[in-house]
Amino acid sequence: MNIFPGSPDPDQSPIHLNGRLADPVFENDELLYRRFDPKRFLLNGILSPLAFNFPRQSVNRGKFSVPGDVLEPDCCDGIQLTGWQVVALLVGDMPQRLISGDNREFHFFLRHMPVPRCYAHSEMRCNQGGQDVEVYEEPPKKVRDEFRMTLARKCARCRLT
Repeated sequence: MNIFPGSPDPDQSPIHLNGRLADPVFENDELLYRRFDPKRFLLNGILSPLAFNFPRQSVNRGKFSVPGDVLEPDCCDGIQLTGWQVVALLVGDMPQRLISGDNREFHFFLRHMPVPRCYAHSEMRCNQGGQDVEVYEEPPKKVRDEFRMTLARKCARCRLT
């Protein structure tokens, strides 16, 4: 766990909620950190699009964490993910909308969803109504595949940590 200066008590770690409210503002140049199992999703040094799952893909916000935090048990439901790696991408790398084969428009957006021991936790969400609609909609396979491919291509230029 990363303990920053001024936080000698692990229970007061900056990655913990500590009574803070969610921050709904995401800037396009903010980093997002996603963990993945390289044994399953790294093929010849290239991140597989399948590293981005549906529904509600979990990421950590760079505004509130560093890459290694996404691997800490506090941000992994208490699980130790030995050997896993982290990829960083920008908020602006995520497609805003994609059109399905039957001409439906699916919107993609981020929600800051802090949990008690991982304030940086956020989710990539999808629906047809956009950010103002709380309901999550699973997009059709064509849209999911295009979304995953777009992120994987962006990650091809990202540094894996």
